[in-house]
Amino acid sequence: MWKWMLVGLSFVGIGLAVLAVLSSGKEPAARALATEPVSNPFPRSVAGVGMVEPESRAVVIGVPDPGLVARLHIRVGELVKKGDPLFEVDSRSLAAQLETARASVATAEATLAQVVAYRRPTDEPLLLAKLAEAVANVAQAEQKLGEEDASDVEADLDVTEALEEVQEFVWQLDEDKKEVARLQATGRALATSQEELDRAMTAQKITEARKAVAEHKVELTKSKVAVVNAQTEQAKAALEAAKARQAQADADLASFRAGAWDVDVRKAEAALAEAEASAARLQKEIERLTVLAPLDATVLRCNLKEGEYAAAGGSDADHASLVLGDIDPFHVRVEIDEFDAKFVRPDAKAVAYLRTDKDKPIELEFAHVEPYVVPKKALTNAQSELVDTRVLQVVYRVKSSPVTLYVGLQLEVFIEEK
Repeated sequence: MWKWMLVGLSFVGIGLAVLAVLSSGKEPAARALATEPVSNPFPRSVAGVGMVEPESRAVVIGVPDPGLVARLHIRVGELVKKGDPLFEVDSRSLAAQLETARASVATAEATLAQVVAYRRPTDEPLLLAKLAEAVANVAQAEQKLGEEDASDVEADLDVTEALEEVQEFVWQLDEDKKEVARLQATGRALATSQEELDRAMTAQKITEARKAVAEHKVELTKSKVAVVNAQTEQAKAALEAAKARQAQADADLASFRAGAWDVDVRKAEAALAEAEASAARLQKEIERLTVLAPLDATVLRCNLKEGEYAAAGGSDADHASLVLGDIDPFHVRVEIDEFDAKFVRPDAKAVAYLRTDKDKPIELEFAHVEPYVVPKKALTNAQSELVDTRVLQVVYRVKSSPVTLYVGLQLEVFIEEK
């Protein structure tokens, strides 16, 4: 029984295998596509991938200096005119420095005015009075020196008289000594009385005393001469000092009347120019922190918020803090394979389609060719696409579009081949 069962199962397996082979030979039923592919509207054409962009291309607006965003003047999608403020970076620190610089300018201006004016008009009478006082002091010093010179001469005469008086007493003393000696000699011969001898000796002593007094007087007059000489030297020094003060007063008055020194004026002018340049530099730095629109455009992208820290960002539109562009009209940048570039003509018709809308053609008008072949960047993810392909970029102007376009959309572009 088991034998017949195995045989039966074998026949069933063979039948199923034959059925499977017969079923695999049939063609599968076609499935409906989600979207109809775009078809070429021209008999012969060059196809390429186009990217919607502003007429001005995407203008990346950077942050001049990292800092807090103090104020944001725009919104995404808003139209701006050239020169309109876009945003402001915090400038309080620079504003404080500017106030200091302006104070320095005011100080430099006052210094220059003072140097140019040199001195106040009321200073001239004071300088004249100072000069008159110096002249009077010189005259007084000259008079004092004359008096000291006279005293010096008088003292010299006193010394001379005292010396002459001493000399007279020397002579008189010599005579007195001779008289005493004579009387003593005659006295021994009993020719002279004792009284005469005593008178002669007394006269000698008086002469000696008077001589001593005269010698003392000589010393006193010499001391007086030394004092008078010292006073004379002091008077000479005082006269020189008075003359120096008079010369200084003369120079001060002449300097006042001559006005400011040209070198001082130039120095003050240079200091003022430096202060003004510093203030102007800070003013420019503050103005630079208010970023202005470089052209009439639409705000395409804005990643800034008031109060947030804005860093110096990327230089491309995908990473920039703010992107502007003139989208009236739109442009389409088409990448043409380098091998098909020879078929592109400026007068050829061109049509673009959204990849999902084959029934609404977008009319294009030739704008210009960028005559520099570059590596392909706009990839379509097709399996047959080569990433090392080089392309020629042709820019078209959107003449009319039945669909709404946005910057960055990829389009299928067909250019009529002539």
